[in-house]
Amino acid sequence: MVQELHIPSEHILVITFTKAAAMEMEMAYSKASKLLKQAEQELGFPLTTRVTGGKDGGGSCLTEEGKEWLQRYENYRDACKEANSKLYLEFFPEQR
Repeated sequence: MVQELHIPSEHILVITFTKAAAMEMEMAYSKASKLLKQAEQELGFPLTTRVTGGKDGGGSCLTEEGKEWLQRYENYRDACKEANSKLYLEFFPEQR
């Protein structure tokens, strides 16, 4: 199972996967990069394309597969939250 990356999609889509995004998540860049590589290996496809250093400092952006996977994951996460809320009220109706 892929370890959940707590990376808001706007950080990947707008800021891209940079040191600034890792810092905003209070995570070392090296750890964030390692988790991303692990996720890509387990999923079997690249989530991002990377540009190393250079004049503009490099960065990353989501691949088309990465965008699709992220959208599907967010839909899955939202469905889990909704299902959990319904189940909780089913087992604890007095909490309504």
